[in-house]
Formats: sequence, structure tokens, C-alpha cells
Amino acid sequence: MNGVCLTAATLTSDGFKADLLANTLKGTTLGKLLLGTKLNLEAALEVGEALGGHFVQGHVDGTVKMLSRAQLSGGDWKLVFELPAWLAAWVIDRGSITVDGVSLTVQERGPGDFTVAVISTTWGNTSLSELKPGQSVNIEADLIVKSVYHILNAMKHPEQPLTLESLQRLGYSR
Repeated sequence: MNGVCLTAATLTSDGFKADLLANTLKGTTLGKLLLGTKLNLEAALEVGEALGGHFVQGHVDGTVKMLSRAQLSGGDWKLVFELPAWLAAWVIDRGSITVDGVSLTVQERGPGDFTVAVISTTWGNTSLSELKPGQSVNIEADLIVKSVYHILNAMKHPEQPLTLESLQRLGYSR
């Protein structure tokens, strides 16, 4: 839900209930949502289904703020998000990024921001159309980029085991 992997603990006639850890509420936007907020919801991929797009786990890396949005021709949109230090190494031009659970392509990476373009179909079928500048979103960087980054870093610094603490020393924070 909005890019966060949740388990439906109880199914109801009009939805489901999920248990959330305090860390999930702290590290994502879920704890700040208001009743009636439009959400992105996608079922998990089942074994044997075709893959389309990039690998999305629902393991949110953190939150960032949307800086601006502008309508392009044909009903498409350009969204600009802040690029904090903890995320910068994992965002590459033409790489994948997940914003509130929506798999997108990075169009441009600046020194302190990154831009995505959203086609009209995605705009009309997701909560991205509800975003306003200054609003926080859940971000999941591309799994392959993160993996390569961490492998290369481990090769460069073999004496430093890959732990949450070592990632924080490298600038990663939730």
C-alpha cells in the first residue's frame, strides 16, 4: 500500500486490516495519512507470473518531498522530488524508482533533485495526481542499483561488514 509491503491480517467486506510496526509508521508516510486519502494498492507478484517493469519489494527506503509538478503535453506530468544524500547514490538517469508504490523512470538527476515523467494513464489511475508540492512520498530505490552499490562498497571496504550501522556511516538514514 503506497509502496509499503503489508500483510492483510484480516479481510473485511470493504477492505482489510494490517498490523504495522512502529518502524514502518516512522519510516514511511503511512502514519501521517488522513482518513479518505487515495492510496495505491497492488497485490504481490505470484510465482510464475510475468515480470513487467522493475523489481519492487515494498521495502521503502525512506521518504522525500515533492518539490514541484507541471503538466506536459498530452496529459502527461513532470514531477520533481528532493534528492537527499542518503538516496543520491541509488538514483541514476534512466534508472527505476518507486514513488508511493508506482514504478517510474528517472528522467533527470540533478545535484539536489530528480525528475520523473508520468504518463496520463498512470496519472489517472494512481494517487500521484493528488500530490502537492511539499508533500512527502515513500521512496524505494531500484533493487539492482542498491545491490551493485553495496557490493562495490563491500569490495572497496572489506573490513566493514554490511550492517545497518555501516550503511548509516555511509550516509543512509531512514
